[in-house]
Amino acid sequence: MTKQAIYIARFARRLRFTVWTLGLLLALATLAAILVAFPGGPNGAYLTYDGLPRAWAAPVAALSIGLILAGLFELGRMLRLVEADAAFSPRAAGHLKRFAALLMAAVVAEVVVPPIVRMALHSVLTLSLDSNDALLLLVSLVFFLISRLLDAAAAYQEDSRSIV
Repeated sequence: MTKQAIYIARFARRLRFTVWTLGLLLALATLAAILVAFPGGPNGAYLTYDGLPRAWAAPVAALSIGLILAGLFELGRMLRLVEADAAFSPRAAGHLKRFAALLMAAVVAEVVVPPIVRMALHSVLTLSLDSNDALLLLVSLVFFLISRLLDAAAAYQEDSRSIV
């Protein structure tokens, strides 16, 4: 392994550890907000979905965090392949595609589900997209592009092996 490959493998390992830690913290914070009805104080976890009742906000939060955690799981699997020097494999590209799709699904759930619930409860439909949601949608599309580039790199790598 070259120095650069060793550096990339170490970086991927650290990033994978960070992804797992972030996923655990997100899961715990969401679980605390769903299970424990804290008041909106500075030390409390609470659900806020634009005025949705807690009975509706909890499942929406669970759906959203479930999609995010599934995406982080796929990202961790891809990073494990990067550690093993298989970054340009079809499996790595597949994990990255699933991560991007799950991230996009989580953003769409955050944007679309609460207005649908509000419409069902109050017969009012208001759909909004804030800058964070727009940025996450853009990032997920970039990850789709990168996964396609990984597919192409894997094909080139396979072609070069077959020539030699």
